Amino acid sequence: MHQVPEAPHELALWLLDKLEGLENVGGSARAGTLPIKYDFQAVVSNLEHAGSLGGVCNDLNRNIEFYPTSVGVYETLAEFFSHSGNLRSVPNKFSIRDLGYTSDPNSPPPDKIQHYLSAAKLSSLISEVSDHAANTGNSQYFIKSHDAKLEILMEYSAEDIRNLPSLAAFEDDFIRSAHHQDQKRNIIRSTLLDLFKNKRRITFGEFLPYFEEFVQNARSSYAMYTADFSYEKIRTEVEKQNLEDTVRLNKTVSEIQNQLLALPAALILAGAGIDEKSIMKSVAIWVGITIFSWIMWKLINNQNHSVNAINKEISIRKERLGAQPEAVASRFSETFTDLECRVIEQTAVLNGIRWVVGVIWLVVSFMLFTVVFPEYSENLKDFMAALPNNLINMGEK
Repeated sequence: MHQVPEAPHELALWLLDKLEGLENVGGSARAGTLPIKYDFQAVVSNLEHAGSLGGVCNDLNRNIEFYPTSVGVYETLAEFFSHSGNLRSVPNKFSIRDLGYTSDPNSPPPDKIQHYLSAAKLSSLISEVSDHAANTGNSQYFIKSHDAKLEILMEYSAEDIRNLPSLAAFEDDFIRSAHHQDQKRNIIRSTLLDLFKNKRRITFGEFLPYFEEFVQNARSSYAMYTADFSYEKIRTEVEKQNLEDTVRLNKTVSEIQNQLLALPAALILAGAGIDEKSIMKSVAIWVGITIFSWIMWKLINNQNHSVNAINKEISIRKERLGAQPEAVASRFSETFTDLECRVIEQTAVLNGIRWVVGVIWLVVSFMLFTVVFPEYSENLKDFMAALPNNLINMGEK
């Protein structure tokens, strides 16, 4: 007779491998026929000593019923996850038959099992730092106030598990470290509430895809705490100052918009008012346009100085933020991009307006010149008319 394993776990694996006509007979129960070459009574005796593994056995047809999951033997990972106790703590010994895996501390597990071990570890860490537990630990609460709280249902599936590269560092830095324990717990709570601010309840499976982002945010907050800052405070201040700077930049044009509206009117006035029959009137109009252009030029220069001052303030704030720890500074580096583009845009607009004013003054001056010095203006007109032909002739030579 062949030897029958005595240890419950090995006996369950042996039965699954040796029984013929094996079938699921309800729940987690399995049943099959023991081949004649094996000692039926020895199997029954070992099952009787295996606690909850054994079921109903019939010596007439050599039928063996047993419950492999009761001793940690599962057909699939999905079946393993269907037992809620496995989600929060790892069994001392378990097997997943379709993966060909039996737990062994001396050999590395396959990726899927490692992902499960990481998820189970994280589950226990979350339980350690939660503010309140309910439903025998199946619900973990993080509570900041009556209106700011999050419930995490400790439920997840085989599809939810994944690699958690930051898990070990998170445990060392935020759970096991003795430094700033209360503050770190507050940071964990605040980070979770901020990450899921539109939800009151999530499953642990929903949290797993966001774990790396959660750790990054928590590290940033802790880095700022050690520098006597808070992530939320800096973000609020940066966003507020950027908004104020945007408004100030917009005002650099809006503050002179009334004067800008006078530009076409000035050109129309000059065109209609400059007349060779009234030299004094034409000169007076030119003087007025010149004064107006000079004032506009000064206003635009002043607005350009304002834009440059705002740009310097932005640079100073970026330098100060860059002095923060890298984990903090890198989170805000992109927030200045739009503002810097706005500075470039406003500078270009003001420079464009400056040249429009200059062109208007030149046009009006030319109009006055043609009135005051008609003999020269005719020569100038002839010169301008002949210029294209002269250029062509020069090219042919």
